[in-house]
Amino acid sequence: MNQNDIIRRKGIHLILIMVLVSMAVGGVSIAFLYRTTMDGQTARLVETALSRARMIEAVARFDKKYNDRPVTGGAYTATLGQIREAHKNFRGFGKTGEFTLAKRDGDQIVFLLSHRHRKVTSPAPVSFSSDLAEPMRAALEGRSGTMVGLDYRGEKVLAAFEPVKELDLGIVAKIDLIEVQTPFITAALSALAISVLFIVAGGLLFKRTGRPIIKHLEKSEAKYSEIVETAQEGVWIISSSGQTSFTNQRMAEILGYLPDEMLDRSVLDFMDESAQAEAIIKLNRRREGISEIHEFCFRHKDGRDVWTSIAANPLYDENGNFSGSLGMISDITERKQAEQQLIAAKQEAERANRAKSDFLSRMSHELRTPLNAILGFSQLMRLDEQRMDEEQQEAVEHIFEAGEHLLYLINEILDIARIDAEKMALSIEDVPLETVFNSTLMLVRNLALAKGVTIRELPVEIPWVHADIKRLKQIMVNLLSNAIKYNSKGGKVTITFPSALEGRVRINITDTGIGIKPGDQAAVFDPFYRVALKGETVEGTGIGLSVVKKLVETMDGHIGVKSEYGQGSTFWIELPQAQPIAMKLAEEDIAALSVAAIDIGRSTQRILYVEDNPANLDLMRLIFKKLPNYELLSAPNAEQGLDIAREQHPDLILMDLDLPGMDGFEALEKLHTNCETADIPVIAVSAHAMPEHIAKGTKAGFIDYVTKPIQVDQLITTMKRAF
Repeated sequence: MNQNDIIRRKGIHLILIMVLVSMAVGGVSIAFLYRTTMDGQTARLVETALSRARMIEAVARFDKKYNDRPVTGGAYTATLGQIREAHKNFRGFGKTGEFTLAKRDGDQIVFLLSHRHRKVTSPAPVSFSSDLAEPMRAALEGRSGTMVGLDYRGEKVLAAFEPVKELDLGIVAKIDLIEVQTPFITAALSALAISVLFIVAGGLLFKRTGRPIIKHLEKSEAKYSEIVETAQEGVWIISSSGQTSFTNQRMAEILGYLPDEMLDRSVLDFMDESAQAEAIIKLNRRREGISEIHEFCFRHKDGRDVWTSIAANPLYDENGNFSGSLGMISDITERKQAEQQLIAAKQEAERANRAKSDFLSRMSHELRTPLNAILGFSQLMRLDEQRMDEEQQEAVEHIFEAGEHLLYLINEILDIARIDAEKMALSIEDVPLETVFNSTLMLVRNLALAKGVTIRELPVEIPWVHADIKRLKQIMVNLLSNAIKYNSKGGKVTITFPSALEGRVRINITDTGIGIKPGDQAAVFDPFYRVALKGETVEGTGIGLSVVKKLVETMDGHIGVKSEYGQGSTFWIELPQAQPIAMKLAEEDIAALSVAAIDIGRSTQRILYVEDNPANLDLMRLIFKKLPNYELLSAPNAEQGLDIAREQHPDLILMDLDLPGMDGFEALEKLHTNCETADIPVIAVSAHAMPEHIAKGTKAGFIDYVTKPIQVDQLITTMKRAF
């Protein structure tokens, strides 16, 4: 083997070593950049999906609470309309990046937005059980996260998915995986081709020393640099001392600089002093080896704030020592501004609503003062009608009716104001609808007789609901009155309870009247809207249904109308279902009462029961009828209960805790602070049966605690302990 062969072999070995080193460096660099880019892309997709999901939920809640526009489909449709309108201006990101919104319809995934891959319409629905639309299927199952899977086209994508719980929708932000991988595949193939070329032509190029190797290394470096410079996120590398050692073009653009202007400058130079302390904490976390995704506000070259999302990772040298930090950075300023505008709009709406409520309250006071005189003197004049002729009596009657109408209008408007301001005090309990309808049908009976309208008998089985009984009666009187007033002569009103979703009760009130035109049905719940009745004047203010709608929704219910013009209307409400409370005594209760009757002493004990639910009060009266030497007093609210306690000084008070207005706890405190009633023992009665509720009652000063539904033996034992 001559010297040339030795030199040639050494040269080949050197070339092979350089090729292997070049491939290793290229592979590691590509892998590192690929992982970093994937992490950054994933973070951006997560940020996109999460931010849009939360923004859509905020808009949905806002529309549900404040949107009074007559939009067909309600707040849901209004919200979806805003999303679609905003989506028209969204151009996607990259070549294939987009976000999708969909709902589940049976076994189908239905897409709601036009996509950049479908210019005219949304994609066709996808079966929920198919292999397509994997990320959207996960979002509609209520999960959130990221994955690599098939989208609705069957393309493999990198995706972040998030449920939109407020609307039962799913949102996915995705980009084709091939778009992310292509630059790295190209770079890897280029590096491989270069390496093969080195091996084949290495011997021939050996005499030219290292020029070809250097040239290829320069090409490889340019390729890696191109990948970084064309990345959609900003890339910012900071040394261990906090100095900028590298930024790509996108990072410099985000802050308004040229890349060279940022080199060797401290990262603290690109933020306000108020943010520097937080930045130092974040840099120390990189020093501790902690990677994280967080939001941070930098200062643009022109002085404005730039909000960013940062995927930050620590960097280490070949010896494993900390050498700095790498940040993949996305500009989220527009999203932050949109969030701030939404918050400001919400605050302004709340401020305007409070101002409206305050104004209505003051106007009510100012109107009631002269109205008191008008109604008072008109009533006095009616009592002295023998001194007036027929014309004067008719005038006084007009004055009184107009005053009554104005008073009713003031009260209705105040109800709306209280609900809007969330100041409406409700006492939510288990309520039998039979009791509600027995009461309300008595109130509208004369109106039905005058109109010649027949109200059909109620079904045999009538459910219970979870509601405020006083407000529920107000709702039913309004709906029944409307069904009578807008009915035809000799018409009918039918009350039914059709099947509803599990845990809900639907109440239908159907009339055979004039009906409502399709174009007017969306407006019937608007304040001051009234259905015109040809050739007949119908009394009313036009705000009753508006109050009804707000009351129903405040009690976690829904209301709607179905009508066929000229045939009649059905107004329906849905409320949470409640389990019936036994309205007659069981055999074991009768036995317990018999034993108690034997044990009762001869002295009569007076018991005051403060309870606003008529069904519960009726049950208690039935129990006490079986107990000799007991006298039961009752009050429907705490205020009346306090008056009875002071005037009659009962031997024991049974106090319901969930009362309208003043609750049981406040009533107990007033009893204890009044020397006339401080010595009266008080037992709490409540449907809240958790240990923490009982402990709260005992701590407040109740001598005992009885839970609903009432067990007769427990009640008797508890009363014995009190005496």
